[in-house]
Amino acid sequence: MLYDIEQLDIDLRKTEAGTRLLQVFNQHVDEVFFLVQHHRQVTVAWQRNQGPAFISSFLETGVTPGTHLKKEINGISVYMLIRRMAAALQDAGSPSLRKAIGDHVAVILEWVTECNSINDVLEKLRQSDALPRETSFN
Repeated sequence: MLYDIEQLDIDLRKTEAGTRLLQVFNQHVDEVFFLVQHHRQVTVAWQRNQGPAFISSFLETGVTPGTHLKKEINGISVYMLIRRMAAALQDAGSPSLRKAIGDHVAVILEWVTECNSINDVLEKLRQSDALPRETSFN
């Protein structure tokens, strides 16, 4: 069983930073999904770095109390997944996607180091400086 995505959307919108995060996500989600499915470099980075398994692990933390994000799966760290996906997406993506990744990758890497669950991420978003104030939506 995985976390209810609609509930995550509601929880994110309860904070200013969460709302900004959703805006960035919604601006680029179609392009990212397209690249993961159709651009060989991005597809390989996603699969080889355990992207689907890490997403499942993260979503599971919102369902089962005390469950923690797996920091490593099959010898790949979640930190490495984020770094490699950021590089692949910046190589293949639009200028707007490249800028959004550049604007946010440092904080995402901080979160994967410090956070163990969806609730930990939501707590980070309650902090006023959790995301850069200047975010490109173009």
